[in-house]
Amino acid sequence: MVLTANERALLFAEGRQYALRVAAVTIEQDPEAEEDNDLFIPDEYRGILATTTKIFIDADASFPGEFELQGAALPRDAKPQANIVDVYCDDEEWFPVKKRLLQPCITLAKHVLSKSTERETIHVNLDCCTFDKVLRYLEAEARGEQFHFELHETEQLLGAAAELRLIGLQRLCEKALGDYHSSIRDEIPWEEVKQRNANGELLIVIDGCVCNITNWLEHHPGGNTIIPEQAVNCDATVLFEVYHAS
Repeated sequence: MVLTANERALLFAEGRQYALRVAAVTIEQDPEAEEDNDLFIPDEYRGILATTTKIFIDADASFPGEFELQGAALPRDAKPQANIVDVYCDDEEWFPVKKRLLQPCITLAKHVLSKSTERETIHVNLDCCTFDKVLRYLEAEARGEQFHFELHETEQLLGAAAELRLIGLQRLCEKALGDYHSSIRDEIPWEEVKQRNANGELLIVIDGCVCNITNWLEHHPGGNTIIPEQAVNCDATVLFEVYHAS
């Protein structure tokens, strides 16, 4: 059975009905996975309920006097982890991140290398969606996996790489743009494609060819909405092959 934080359940005991809410889930880390523990924060929103699971119950202060818990035991407060920093974005969203994962970010070196025993806070000039993509890149790099992203995300990620001075991500984006530009056989620069789309035309890129389908869109057998929604300002080759496999 899997329990998730904030999940609710009903308990019947001695003729009374009690509403239970999972206030928090704590996962014990595997001490043998030391390297992973030093890089990644485990998912502490859900966990498997087993015979070895420790359950702590506390009464809701909203209903004083309704009942009394006898022999209640509460978990000890965990000490703040100095190897974790809280990264706040410019839209006020925040992420807890292991310091070691942020080592490639030169801008954050001061915080990553800090010997402080207190948990620190970092502010970055990125929105949460962009920083989330940066974290996915850092996690892929740490695991030795390939980081995949869409072409239209390249400039956004380049800006993030410049903000954080994240050289690896910068080179990856520059390579993606270079490979893309070199693959286009038509003499229409990528910036012009985006500009003309912004001005009301509809240009898509398929297998290195820029296709102006502005006047043809209304005759598209699949309708006139799917192409503008999915295939604009990106390499639409894969989309074309998926929808036209036959």
